[in-house]
Order: sequence, then C-alpha cells, then structure tokens
Amino acid sequence: MKLEVKYWISFNEISMHAWCGVTMFEGQPRHSPETQEYSIPKRKVPYVAAHNMLLAHGKAYRMYEKEFRKTQNGKFGIVVGGRWCKTFSSSPEDIAAAQRALDWSFNWTVAPIFGEKGDYPEHMKKEIQMLEKAENQEIMPRFTEQEITMLKGSADFCGINYYLTNEVLAGDGPSQMEKDAHFDYLDGRWEKISGKNSWLRYVPEGLLELLEYIRDNYGNIPVLITENGCDDSSEEKVDVLCDQHRIRYIKGHIETVRKALQRGCNVIGYTVWSLMDNFEWDAGFAMKFGLYRVDFDSPSKTRRIKNSGIFFKNFLSQMRKDVESKKQ
Repeated sequence: MKLEVKYWISFNEISMHAWCGVTMFEGQPRHSPETQEYSIPKRKVPYVAAHNMLLAHGKAYRMYEKEFRKTQNGKFGIVVGGRWCKTFSSSPEDIAAAQRALDWSFNWTVAPIFGEKGDYPEHMKKEIQMLEKAENQEIMPRFTEQEITMLKGSADFCGINYYLTNEVLAGDGPSQMEKDAHFDYLDGRWEKISGKNSWLRYVPEGLLELLEYIRDNYGNIPVLITENGCDDSSEEKVDVLCDQHRIRYIKGHIETVRKALQRGCNVIGYTVWSLMDNFEWDAGFAMKFGLYRVDFDSPSKTRRIKNSGIFFKNFLSQMRKDVESKKQ
C-alpha cells in the first residue's frame, strides 16, 4: 500500500448500492441489470447485500489494522449517504416516521460500525421483525456475536455525502424502503437551487443538524464531508460556466461546516462533488456536478473551468495563507 495515501475508504454508500445496484425495485433509482436473478427472494436482496457489504468492510478494516497500519500509518473509513430527515409536522406519527426514515437511510449502515452495540438500530430491528412475522419469512440477516465484535469500531472516520434534506410524513411512499419502514419522503419546501427540474434542494441547515446528530449519538466520531455539491442549472439559456448558484451552494455549506466546528462537531475535512462533470448513477452524463465543464462530444473531452472552480481555488488558496500565517 502506498505510504503517501493516508485515507482509505472501503465502500461509498452501501445503502445506495443495496437498493439500486443489485436488483430493481419500483420507485427506486437504479443501475442494476434488468434481468438479474438470485437464489433468494427479491424481497431480501437489499438487506442481504447491505449485510454482506458491512461484513466485507469489517474484514477489510481488521486486515488493514493487522497488516498495514503500523507501516502505512493511515486512516481507514467508510462513506455513507447523509440525507437528513425532518418531520413534516409535530404529530407523533410524523415524528416516529422521521426516525424510521433516518434509521433506514442512515443508521442502518452507521450503527453497526459506530454505535455502542455494533448492531442494526433497535427500532429498525423491531420493525423488520413485524414485517417478517406478517410475511412469514426472514427479510434481514442477523449478525453473530463474533461479527458484532468485528464490526464495532471498524472505522477511523465516517465519510458523509450530503446533498439535501427531506421532510418525512407517516405513510407508505412509492419505494420499497418507504413501504418497509412506513414513511413517505416529501421534497420539502426548500429552494430547488439548480432549477425546477432538479431533485436537489438547498438546505445547508440540514447538514448542521446531521453533524450535531452524529456528535450526540455516535460519540462525536471524526467526520469527513466526502461529497457536497449541486448540478448545473436546468434552466434554459444559462451559461453553464457562470454557475453562481453552485458558488452560493458551496459557500452556504462551508459556512455550515464552520458553525458545526464552533459547536464542537468533529469535522476533519470538506470536499466538493465534483472536480469534473462525470457519470452520475442512473442519470448518466445528464447531470453535471463538476467545477470543470467536460465536453463529452469532443474527441479529447475538452475541460473548461467554471466560475465555481475559480471561486473554490481562490478559497483554498486563502485558507492555506491563513493557516501558514498562524504558524508564524
């Protein structure tokens, strides 16, 4: 392993791969084969996939710990999707639904690694048990005591991909996850910063609430913001290089990280998604998140810096100067 590389990541968004990458469910984005078949009921596939990826992460971490840490002296972590969930109303039903949504979308893959018990969230296990009883089949695998011991504490930091917050309503939404946990994701009433055709909304305060939740519920573990950004404007006649909306999005979230640090959250870094326009999940090349514009029709895939790239370059240069001046 290269001595220069100090941060290693096993998986990027286990939940996303489990629900969208191994089989197809109506209401979920997908990048899985159309005709994939498995020896287990389709109903179980996402839960088994996530379970196996968590175990693979744990084994990789323990291997790194045993064989590489002493000489390589790096950090080994995992990245999770950081969608924050806010209750639609103050009703007990909606409050409980928001907690279930957070368990399925976040705690499901965080609690086994960073939680006190090294296992799935208790509320989630109870909900799954009720589903299994109603359907007369096992849906989610269980960890053995040995696996719990292996998984607990099997990361030096938690990577967070944060883009937006959803309001949550009690009920069964369109996706299988929402049906299983009996909640309904709403877009929320926040600004669609990239235009009316984008799914992305501008909610920097949601990142602050998520970081405070991690601080209060997971022992203030080190958090690295591994992805944060927005797509090009979907409005017509907009110069894609003049992406002022992206500058505002990045500024707002950097300020949020600053607030989180002031409130004692253990944030160790922040990165923008992404350096260049690239392939975005099931959206392919249609959604462009880059600080650099890529002409995919060009034989040489010409790249041009956007205004947001200039802004972020200048921001980082100033931050470096500030740090160096404090050392003097």
